[in-house]
Amino acid sequence: MDFSLIWQAGQVACVLGLLYGAYLAVMETHRRSTRRFSGSGALSRLPSGKVVMDSQHQALRDQIKGLQVAIRSEEPRDQLGGRFDTFLLDVAHHFRSEEAVHESAGYLEAAKHAALHSEVLRSSATLMARFRKRESDTGEVFRFLAYDMLAKHESGADHDFVLSLERRS
Repeated sequence: MDFSLIWQAGQVACVLGLLYGAYLAVMETHRRSTRRFSGSGALSRLPSGKVVMDSQHQALRDQIKGLQVAIRSEEPRDQLGGRFDTFLLDVAHHFRSEEAVHESAGYLEAAKHAALHSEVLRSSATLMARFRKRESDTGEVFRFLAYDMLAKHESGADHDFVLSLERRS
């Protein structure tokens, strides 16, 4: 019996489960935010940068879906590494945009949030170095990108920013 194939299938199943859980967490956060803002007029008073942040978040989620497809189709490791690198460049760009929105909105936790961004980017660089040396597998990288970097950050720290805007209005 080929246990390596079973192991790989198990890894893919775990990644899919984590991605689905991350998706559910993001959707629940969005649902709660929408319900909380509906009818209050608060959305119209949010800085225009929130629209940029939301569209960038959606683009990053779309990239995660593309990465998932590439992993499932067993794209070669070097090509996946290139996709991961592109995703990380887009995340870094998003973080810079988000930090500009925080500053322009006078967000009191802007420095703390920027420090979180720096830590996430440092962790991702370390993980990618390990991936290139074959010390980490595709599943570990994908889990970090989809859950730790995107879903957890968006439903946590980014959500706190939106709540702070709501409290001020």
